[in-house]
Amino acid sequence: MKNRQSWTRRLLYPLIRRSHKLAKDEKGAVAVEFALLAVPFFSLVLAILETAIMFLAQQILESALQDSTRFVRTGQSQAVWDIDEMRMAICSRTYGMFDCSATDATTDRLLVVVEPVTDFDAAVAALGMPIDEDCQDLFAPPEECEWTLTEAFDDGAGSDVIIAQAFYKWPVILNVPWFNLATQAGGNRLLSAARVFKNEPF
Repeated sequence: MKNRQSWTRRLLYPLIRRSHKLAKDEKGAVAVEFALLAVPFFSLVLAILETAIMFLAQQILESALQDSTRFVRTGQSQAVWDIDEMRMAICSRTYGMFDCSATDATTDRLLVVVEPVTDFDAAVAALGMPIDEDCQDLFAPPEECEWTLTEAFDDGAGSDVIIAQAFYKWPVILNVPWFNLATQAGGNRLLSAARVFKNEPF
């Protein structure tokens, strides 16, 4: 019996000795830790960048609409601008971040609506949803989201109350189950900006 135990120990001794050395060996520990943490770390970094860029795009859209409507408010657009001029004014102030070079809203990501209203209270009622409600169903979305609002440009007359709206389908890059900023079909997030103002008495 003792001979069998000693024979077994002799056979297993090299394995036991190697296992002790392996347990104490810390070579490659950094690589293993990095492999475990790389996916969540880079996912978090990309999520932060995605969110920051999206908020920057929202701010740029609001600023572009604000700057463009100054021409309407001061009467500089009277009898000169149409919807294409308004779209061009907005696109030229997006610093190349927006894909809005087309002049046809049906094939473009940008939609612009500028129209007069009776008073400031009526401006709230004039706000509309620019896309179909089915496009907001992320579990069973349609293949393409069409605009439900029609592009329009009417800068009114002096002292008229004007409502200006701009909508943009922002493409979301990072689409993962636990982090998805998309709010409509096609992996897009709807950005919107609105301004209500009274024209100067020109």
